[in-house]
Amino acid sequence: MNMKFFYLVLLNLSILTVSAQYNRFEDPEPSKEKMDKAGDKKTDKDSNFWNNLQYGGIFGAALGNVTFIEASPRVFANITEKDVLGIGSTYIYYNLRALNNFSNSIYGGQVFYSRVITETFFLHTEMEMLNLLPANQFNLAPEVRQREWAPGFYLGGGIRRKIDGMGFLYFYGLYNLLYDKNLSIQPSPWLIRVGVAF
Repeated sequence: MNMKFFYLVLLNLSILTVSAQYNRFEDPEPSKEKMDKAGDKKTDKDSNFWNNLQYGGIFGAALGNVTFIEASPRVFANITEKDVLGIGSTYIYYNLRALNNFSNSIYGGQVFYSRVITETFFLHTEMEMLNLLPANQFNLAPEVRQREWAPGFYLGGGIRRKIDGMGFLYFYGLYNLLYDKNLSIQPSPWLIRVGVAF
């Protein structure tokens, strides 16, 4: 199988993966004093951190000659109305039937920061570490293959569009400053993502 075709398939899968976030809704009647699980009084200041968390991630799958499964849960903390910090983990499994059922499990994590510039535009940066079998070892015998840590430092931004009061649709364009064609499973340092936030 041609490696360019393999990279093209992986790029298309990464473009089609959808990320989703879940926003907690504020209490309709916030009170100055709340009780925690132990029955102790809690102030609104104590609970603000937990109220500003969002959960979501990137989840995708493709089955056929190329099996690709990704689960990348993320936790987001709204630091201010315009600043978001987050952490996430990633697990990707793929199997290539055309390469004698070659399979690879990729795992790791990331930290990221987003800054809303206008109602439509935002900036995004992300640091990622993934443990993987590099693309340049696909054709090696299994006993000589060695897993490696592949760093990624992404800079970029995107646009977001409101979805009828339900949330936002996000389009990311990111560039990996630490891209290494011998380590990465992506064919290019550019990464395109589509996301939804509710």
